[in-house]
Amino acid sequence: MSSLRGRLPDCIISLLFEDDQHTYQAYSRLEYIFHHAADGTNTSGQLQGVDSSHDSGEALQAAKALARSSGAVVAVSGAVDFITDGEQVVSASNGVPMMQKITATGCAVTALIAAFVGADPSDALAAAACALAIFGLAGEIGMESAKGPASLRMHLIDALYGLDEQTVTSGVKIALVP
Repeated sequence: MSSLRGRLPDCIISLLFEDDQHTYQAYSRLEYIFHHAADGTNTSGQLQGVDSSHDSGEALQAAKALARSSGAVVAVSGAVDFITDGEQVVSASNGVPMMQKITATGCAVTALIAAFVGADPSDALAAAACALAIFGLAGEIGMESAKGPASLRMHLIDALYGLDEQTVTSGVKIALVP
């Protein structure tokens, strides 16, 4: 299953900058499960806050098992985001630590993932990876002007709005994980 090999940057361009027949279609079955490493739980069931020190890689095996058993694409976010369909694993390495200090970034990136999967429901793995990388890239760009979490929120939104093809293709850090 190497359908993504060599085409991840292409998926970004097609999802963002080309008109596609799927762009305006509703996607009724969102095959995506999102887990954030700092969402309040850990593997022992103990609660943790948004400052959780857990590495997203710690949850990768569980994510792969969940993806295989559910048939969904599963993402685990952290310093490096991991996205899997149970067989392939993709990493997205964009973002800045201060993004975890902004309320509702998880909700915002989940909405972006839903939009990307809706635009290309035939490849939810690539769509989710692209959405996570682009959201993280916007955070990196926003951080250049931010002085704290409140201004980062504003600059992140502005950065998402102002993204262009060159910035996206040169800035995203997506890779297949062996």
